[in-house]
Amino acid sequence: MRKMIICCVVAVVMIFPSSITYAQWEYEKVECNGLEYETDTHIKIAVIDSGIVKNDITSEYIAGGYNFVDGNDDYTDILGHGTKVSSILMELSKMTGVNIDILALKAVNDQGESTKEFIVKAVEHAIAQDVDVINISIKSHTDYASLEAAVQKAADNDIVVVAAAGNDDSAIYCYPASYDCVISVGGIEPGGKKSWFSNYNDQIDVMAPADNITTMELDGSYGIHGGTSYAAPFVSFQAGILKKLRPYLSADEIMQVIRETSIDCGDIGRDNYYGYGVIDYMNAMQNCDKALIQYSNWEPMSIDDSDKNFSIELSKGVKSAGSIHITDEFYNELLLDIKINDKTIVVQPKYVYEADTIYSLTVEDTVSSDHETLDEGVRMKFRLNEDMPVEKSLFKSNVEYDDYMTEMPVID
Repeated sequence: MRKMIICCVVAVVMIFPSSITYAQWEYEKVECNGLEYETDTHIKIAVIDSGIVKNDITSEYIAGGYNFVDGNDDYTDILGHGTKVSSILMELSKMTGVNIDILALKAVNDQGESTKEFIVKAVEHAIAQDVDVINISIKSHTDYASLEAAVQKAADNDIVVVAAAGNDDSAIYCYPASYDCVISVGGIEPGGKKSWFSNYNDQIDVMAPADNITTMELDGSYGIHGGTSYAAPFVSFQAGILKKLRPYLSADEIMQVIRETSIDCGDIGRDNYYGYGVIDYMNAMQNCDKALIQYSNWEPMSIDDSDKNFSIELSKGVKSAGSIHITDEFYNELLLDIKINDKTIVVQPKYVYEADTIYSLTVEDTVSSDHETLDEGVRMKFRLNEDMPVEKSLFKSNVEYDDYMTEMPVID
C-alpha cells in the first residue's frame, strides 16, 4: 500500500502562549488587514488532515468531523499538523468577521502518514456534507485515478478544492495539487520570494505565505512553522469568501478569479515558479467580476431544429430569458417565446424563418455589483436545418466601471 505524506516543513523557531497578533507578515501580505466582510452566513471548510485538537479556542469553529484512519468519530489531532492548518483559518475568520465552520476529517495517522483510500473517503464525505471548500495539505508523488475522480466530483459539485503544492524544491508533480480541477498553492517567504522548499511546475496556480507562519500548537500555545501546507488555507479561506460574495459562481470560475486577481511575481505573466502570482484578498473582492469577464465559458454545443421550434445547448447555464434575442440579417429583432432549462434554450418563434436567410441568436448574461455591470455571452449566426451554427463567437460588451463605458471587441 502506497503512503501519502503531509506537505510540511517544520521549523519551530519560537513558542509563545498568547494569541496571534494581526501584525504578522502573512496576513499583511495577502491584504487581510483592514478587510471587513461581515456576513450572517457561514463558510464550511473541510480540512482533510490529521484532525484537530479540541480546546476553548477551536471548539468555536469545529462543526464536526470523522476519523477515516480508525473508522470512528474521534478526530482528535495527535500529530498537530491539522490543528496548525486549521488555526490559520480561525485567525482569518477573526480578522475578517467571516464565520467559518471547520469539518475536521482525519485522514493522516499519528505518524504523519496517509493512504489514497483515506483521502478519497474524506473527499467523498466532504461532498456529502455539502461543504464550500476542501483544504488538502497532503501530497503524493503518485497519480491515482480514484483520487482524481474524487476531487473532480467535488469540483463538479461546485466545491473548491485547494491543495499544497509540496515541499520538495523540485518540479515534481504532487497530487492532488497537480490535478486541473484543484488549486495548487506554492509558498513564499516574508520578502515575497518563493520559499526555498516550494515546488515549481506548470500546475502551480498561485502563491501564499508559507515561511515563518504563526500557528497553534496542540497545547493551545503558538509557534512558528513553514511549509506549503500552511499556504493552502490562505487560499481556501479566500475561495470561501468568494463563494459567499458571488454564490452563483462555479468552482472553476472561483479558481479563475483567484488566479486573475493575484499579484504577478517572477516572470511577467504566469510562470512555473510563482504561477499567476501571490493571492490578494482585497483585489479579489473588488475585482472578481472584472476578472471573471475575461474568461467567459459560453460555448454553443448544437442547434436542433424541429417543428419551427429549435433548441440550443450551451456549456454554461442561462439565468434570464430577457437576455436572449434573435435578429435577422437587417438587425430587426424578432418576437420569441423562450423557455429555459438550465443549459438548453428552447426558442418558439412567432415568425416564419426564411430558409436562405442567416439569423443571429444572442445570449447575454449580466453580472452586477455596486460599481459595475458586465455583460458576456455567445452570439451565433445560423440557418435552419443545420446541425451547427454557420458562425459562432464569444463576446464581451457594455463593460461599465466607475461611470466609464467601453465597448469590448468580439472574441472569435
